[in-house]
Amino acid sequence: MPLVRRAVLTVMALNAVIGALGVSLLSLAETSWGAGVTEFGLATAVLGFASLAAPGLILLLRRLSQPLAAQVAVVLPLLAVAASPGWTLALLPLAVLGAGLTMVECRTTRMLQKGAPVRYVALALGVADAALVGSAMLGALVAPWLIGAVGSAGLLLTMAVATGGVLWWGLGLRPVEPGRGVADDRGLQHETELSVQGDRGIPVVLHGQVDVCLLYTSPSPRDGLLSRMPSSA
Repeated sequence: MPLVRRAVLTVMALNAVIGALGVSLLSLAETSWGAGVTEFGLATAVLGFASLAAPGLILLLRRLSQPLAAQVAVVLPLLAVAASPGWTLALLPLAVLGAGLTMVECRTTRMLQKGAPVRYVALALGVADAALVGSAMLGALVAPWLIGAVGSAGLLLTMAVATGGVLWWGLGLRPVEPGRGVADDRGLQHETELSVQGDRGIPVVLHGQVDVCLLYTSPSPRDGLLSRMPSSA
């Protein structure tokens, strides 16, 4: 299931960035920005609350390809935060970054839903949730060591470059559109119709799932040979 693998690896990279970003912001606030814990708290609050603006950002960038939109909404804000001389100037790129991270997570969730076979969608989403939590913790764990090696700004620059490559690769594979294909148990995509019409135009296959309703023939003389659902259904 190549689409699922790409989605999981992409969301792991994003959450590793989120984990390392929190530590980097604290280091920047105490060193380069000459600020304190209050300013650090405001910066992280902006980053978090800005995720609510993701629908608006999706609409704003809807004409761009998914990989390019991710570069604009995630990579460029990371670079801007790294280059900001003060915490107030970092608030705007942090807001864009917060919305951009949520935008990309929406995209990866859609990739999981479309790329995994129907019976394995819940499993794929569960694996992705476990992976993102673990990668965020890992990012926060290694961030202090990396900051000691390359500095806070250097870590943000490194994350921007690495994340840009992962996003370009991870979002480059388009999911199957409804009515055009479904994934089987091996993750292979097959062309299929949106629905298959059964007796009297009743759809019995929808997006690769079979919906069956048992009908019975009424014994009442007034109904003739009409078929209907049993009253217990």
